[in-house]
Amino acid sequence: MPATDELQATATAPPPILYLCDFPPSNRDGGSVLVDRLLAEYPPENIVAFTSSRYHRPDAQTRHWSSHHAVLWGVQGQGRWGIGRAKGLVNWLLIPLIALRAALQLRRRRASAILSVAHGTYFIAAALASALTSVPLILIVHDDWVADLQRNSYFFKYIARRLFQSVLHRASHVFAVSPPMQRLLRSEYGVDAELQMPCAEAVTRPAGVRNAEGSMRHCRILYAGNGICGDDCLRILMELLQEDRLAGYGLSDWELHLYTPSLPGAIPPRTTWHGWVSQAELAEAVASADILFLPYSFLPDGKSVRTTSFPAKTADYLASGRPILIFSPPDSTIVEYAREFDFACIVTEPAKDALAAAIGLLCCSEVYRGRLAANALRTLAVNHSAHRQRQRLYDVLAETTDASQRPASVSAAGPLNPEARRRRA
Repeated sequence: MPATDELQATATAPPPILYLCDFPPSNRDGGSVLVDRLLAEYPPENIVAFTSSRYHRPDAQTRHWSSHHAVLWGVQGQGRWGIGRAKGLVNWLLIPLIALRAALQLRRRRASAILSVAHGTYFIAAALASALTSVPLILIVHDDWVADLQRNSYFFKYIARRLFQSVLHRASHVFAVSPPMQRLLRSEYGVDAELQMPCAEAVTRPAGVRNAEGSMRHCRILYAGNGICGDDCLRILMELLQEDRLAGYGLSDWELHLYTPSLPGAIPPRTTWHGWVSQAELAEAVASADILFLPYSFLPDGKSVRTTSFPAKTADYLASGRPILIFSPPDSTIVEYAREFDFACIVTEPAKDALAAAIGLLCCSEVYRGRLAANALRTLAVNHSAHRQRQRLYDVLAETTDASQRPASVSAAGPLNPEARRRRA
């Protein structure tokens, strides 16, 4: 659907917005991919953007998405003997300057709302700019920012929770990317966030590629992701493939394809590393796979991530209608979600035999593969429709803008009260 068609379907034209976030919309990483899809049909002339040089990757941006995009200076917090922490502190000191610059742009461009993602430090600047200008803030929460900061910073672990709570309550509307994150925001911070999960469009299989019938003798396994929360799982998969454990399930041949930003160590035989590719290339590759591997780390230090965040590639996997194999502890968000909607084969113990048996089941049972594929497409339509989530974002921006422009005398009735707006979410 062309951008103009979708936007004409709204009651009013989409308001001009300021996008203030560490990373730009792009085809890399969960949060940036989600924002890229949500803003895919938003008029570029109605978007002004400030992003950080720390996440600036021109090769990952596939389209012109804003009329004015300023890449502001940021520092990579890396280095030995405390230098990394000192460099990271610079990004915090820059927050007031970024907020002031954003406030000037809001006035100059007459933007009606600020959109940000709770990541890094720019969303704090977005909240400060909102406070300075009374322009409403729309915040997307995709990961547990507090837990991540407390793990990596001795100083900020004492103020992270209070700071995050302050930003959340400053926001006019909050989106959470998974049910567990939605529950966390409610229980820990008293915020009723609206669920806005990773989204995608249904994929048409490439010409000439057919669904496998009966028992498969050759299996094409694919993994796509940044590997941050699944390196241990990927290593187990690669080891069992090399040990030829699948021969006992009648699988005479296999190939493994990795779409990751970096090499996961030495590449064994029959394994191909493709690097990071465009969304169009990835969609074609995913649609051609026989099994889509979706891991979440079994390591103890990965618990806070796997129990609150949600793997963004899930939407792409569901869109393909291909069988999904989840390899993750039972406490992870993706296991909970997959059990509810029955769209994947699930392995919840870090054992090679259990993983090999799951691959064998998928390869041997056409009926099982078909059931999972049908449920995957059904789940996509219900919870991950890019068109519907895009429209919802437009609606929230319009509603928030209308509320902020009403006379102050009506605020007591609720439209301008952030708590009232959160209760309606």
